[in-house]
This record gives sequence, structure tokens and C-alpha cells, in this order.
Amino acid sequence: MAEAIHYALGQWSELNVFCSDGAVPIDNNVSEREMKRVVLNRKNSLFVGNPRGGRTAAILASLTSTCRRHDIDPQRYLTQLLINLPTTPIHQLSAWLPNQWKQKQTAPFTTTYPLCFTYRSPPFYGHFSESTTKTIYLTLATN
Repeated sequence: MAEAIHYALGQWSELNVFCSDGAVPIDNNVSEREMKRVVLNRKNSLFVGNPRGGRTAAILASLTSTCRRHDIDPQRYLTQLLINLPTTPIHQLSAWLPNQWKQKQTAPFTTTYPLCFTYRSPPFYGHFSESTTKTIYLTLATN
């Protein structure tokens, strides 16, 4: 019992941070789960072939982990990334980071539809004027 109290007193500053900020988790299960993926993948990583393959595997692992952290389907994200990456200018690469990509995907999508209609103005002193066609634009926003 004395060891447990001594340990708790040694963690006092961390405990105060946890108590003062509700966003701070009491455990580190999220980071431990990510580390478990790395450890389980270590054996497969021995067979990447060369240093360039190792860097590529690390980049893909980082992107998929970031996708999971932001609740993004990694397959959908990587498919769109690989399709669009060859035509993306270098100064726009940051828009393809998973968190930026998600914001762009969840932004309301607006579509404008032209609506045309023909009408005749009311009679003026018993005479009808010619028909007039008007076009209005209807903008719809969807999520």
C-alpha cells in the first residue's frame, strides 16, 4: 500500500493536469494501440527490400494511422490521393494531408441550377405585352 501511495505522489503533477483539463485522457491506450500495430508490423518490415522501400512503408503506415485518428477510411483517402497526386502542384500538397482532406470532404457542397420560366406581363390598358423569359438560379447546399 505504501508503494502505491508513493507512486501516486510521484505522479502528482500529471494527476493535477488530468484533473484540471477534461480533455486529457487518464490513460494512453490510443498511443499504445498505435505502438502495438508498429510492433506487429516489425516482422513484415524486415522484408521491405531496401531503404527506399522502408521509407515508403513508413510513409504509408503514417498516413493510414493519421487517417484512422481522424476517422477517415484509409482506402478511400489513398485512392483519391494516388489518383490526384500526379496533377497536384507542389504548393497545394498540404491540402492532401488527411486532416485537410477531411475538412474539404465534409464541407457543404453547393450546386447551382438555372431555372427558366416564361410569363406574360399583366394587360396594360387591355393589351398584352410579348412573352418574357426569365432565368433565376437556385443554389442547393448538401452535406
